[in-house]
Amino acid sequence: MTQRQELQSPMWAIHALMILLSVLCFCGASRSVAQDPLTNDNPRVDFRVRVAPTDVRLAASDELLQIIEMSDDERQRFTQRLQEWESDYLEKETEINKLADDDYRERGRRRWPPQRDRQLRADLLAILSPSQQVLFERIVWLWGFSPVHAKEVLWGSEFDELKLTDEQHIELYRLTVDWVIFALPQSLELPLATRGDRMKSRRQVSLLAWKFKPERDRRWRQILSESQTKRWQQIQWQKQLIGGGFAYLRSLLDINYSQRQQGQLPNTGTWGDYFVPYFDSPQQTLELNEQQTVQIRNICSDAVANGKQFSLPESRDQWNTFIDARNRRFRQTVKRIVETLTDAQQQRWQSMIGEPSTPLAEAHFDISQD
Repeated sequence: MTQRQELQSPMWAIHALMILLSVLCFCGASRSVAQDPLTNDNPRVDFRVRVAPTDVRLAASDELLQIIEMSDDERQRFTQRLQEWESDYLEKETEINKLADDDYRERGRRRWPPQRDRQLRADLLAILSPSQQVLFERIVWLWGFSPVHAKEVLWGSEFDELKLTDEQHIELYRLTVDWVIFALPQSLELPLATRGDRMKSRRQVSLLAWKFKPERDRRWRQILSESQTKRWQQIQWQKQLIGGGFAYLRSLLDINYSQRQQGQLPNTGTWGDYFVPYFDSPQQTLELNEQQTVQIRNICSDAVANGKQFSLPESRDQWNTFIDARNRRFRQTVKRIVETLTDAQQQRWQSMIGEPSTPLAEAHFDISQD
């Protein structure tokens, strides 16, 4: 078998791998704190509670590294390269800490905190055999589509108000590891060679994420307090409506959660087709009747159609005016939606969305300013 054939056909190890994964899944609920090469050999940084490239974060899980079945020599070289990266990370962090807290431009220019490192990825893959490379890259891929959204609360400043402890971040990290262990044996044969392959496979992984949702939600509610879970849901609602617009809200009305868990996904062609939220469906939260559902769906369709009529400004001087007008149209659509609701439903809407978490959210949801 040529190296290319081995890269494309790692199926010779599937049966042994699935047995290993079954053992890991069985032991997952009762296991102790995972032993990891970074925190054991060099305890300066715990990347389970830091924003870092996926390679670094998943390498803090001994369970995931066991799946790759590295030899002692490979494991030593793998750990050594990660520790070299960690040393560079600490040097850069020292320089970053000398900057003013509000110097976001310079932090952005220096790409801090680092979220990807192509050279590190190449160096780690070079240590592995072709079949190990396939497994490692598939684990990285699944980590990136985790429905746990642990990175979201590490990275997004709007989540700072949740005041999650390191212990809570570590538990969310463990939940992400369990997602990978759950999804890996069911996704080993999904093609990833081309961009088209990855897009098709992403849809299949989204179905796995919806299947994982009940376990995710159960563990999530154990990790966080009731007030933290409610506020997380509110912030996530705000982010998804701002990012996905009313096409996303319409997709939630067209196909409910139970249908998604049964394998029916929307096909709008946007990232919203794949997102597995923590918040409940609007039908469930607002208790919409059929007439209201139709009305809100039509309002969303109008907003999507009207938005396509506006082109980006030609000059930077016109940008602020364009943004203000776009935000105003968004608020007007929100107001139309709220007006379709009863007084009791409007209270549930406010509880669902919550207070704006950022100035951007205020510009979109504070309908009192119009």
